[in-house]
Amino acid sequence: MFVGECKIWEGESKFTEAIDQLLSYLTWRDTKGTLLLFIRRLNVTAVIGKAVATIEQHPNHVKTLPVSDPAGRYDFVMQAEGDPQKTLRMAFLPFALGPVVQDREGSTSA
Repeated sequence: MFVGECKIWEGESKFTEAIDQLLSYLTWRDTKGTLLLFIRRLNVTAVIGKAVATIEQHPNHVKTLPVSDPAGRYDFVMQAEGDPQKTLRMAFLPFALGPVVQDREGSTSA
């Protein structure tokens, strides 16, 4: 079964909540989960770096696996929620929604 969580980037705090939410969905039998992140910012690379750092600072983070494509997929080993002996793989897939555009009134939108 595929277990995934989709979120729009709203900062590190909200991203930590998304990680917690994904981990709460996974049962003892699950071995994989995916976090899809949609980014509405000009500097997508900076947001990806913040997201990866947030995952690595998460209390359930065990290790970061080698990255073959920094613009694509990141893989991590995480502890299952409530069972530190059980580990699972979590994939992180960032997606750029396009640049933020400033309208004539000075507000921004994606």
